[in-house]
Amino acid sequence: REAERRASGFGDQSASLTMVLFDAEGKVVAERSVRSLTLEGTGDEGDKGLLVFDSPGDVRGTAFLTHAEPRGEDKQWLYLPALKRVKRIGGGDRGASFLGSEFTYEDLSPRYVEEYTYRYLRTEELDGRTCFVLERTPVEPSPVYDHQIVWLDEELYRPRRIDSLDATGTAHKRLTFSDYAEHGDGRWRAAVWRMVNLDDGRSTELRWSDFRFDNGFTEADFSRNALSRTR
Repeated sequence: REAERRASGFGDQSASLTMVLFDAEGKVVAERSVRSLTLEGTGDEGDKGLLVFDSPGDVRGTAFLTHAEPRGEDKQWLYLPALKRVKRIGGGDRGASFLGSEFTYEDLSPRYVEEYTYRYLRTEELDGRTCFVLERTPVEPSPVYDHQIVWLDEELYRPRRIDSLDATGTAHKRLTFSDYAEHGDGRWRAAVWRMVNLDDGRSTELRWSDFRFDNGFTEADFSRNALSRTR
């Protein structure tokens, strides 16, 4: 709850990001430019997020909208400009690869305390930082994993690593967060998210930059109708 408290209160956020896909040998196989917009939820509402792809041409205009639901299933839609239609991402699709990356649709939704049960495991060093290590198990079954192990740094409660495991305890995905910077008034953001597929060695990096806050976003900017109007 302390980690969630420290991550809240930002109001709204925009950022630029580059999505880089790597093969098992570490060779770049694709690179995409994306705009990210986020509106923080109030009350019982979750955050709303929009990703808009600007390049290359084969994904230009593709847009992904998420309405997070802290106490229910998130609502997600994908706009495909080639088909000029909006596709709803149902529960069974949430574990699918997001546009060929190592991230799934579920990975790109905000997570909330109420969605899990927790077990404290230990405190240990990770990359020179003391971290709390927790096991969290989703209250509602996930199509992606059975449970996760989370490393939170003891200093500022920022996530450093999340391993996703199956019921046997085997880790299949590892997400790490690095190059944190403060963007005014305690708004810490990781500049690099790296998702590694531990089964085949492929990986995807999200490289974030140009964080801006207090953009004046409204609910209308995150409506389903707004998807097809993205430019």
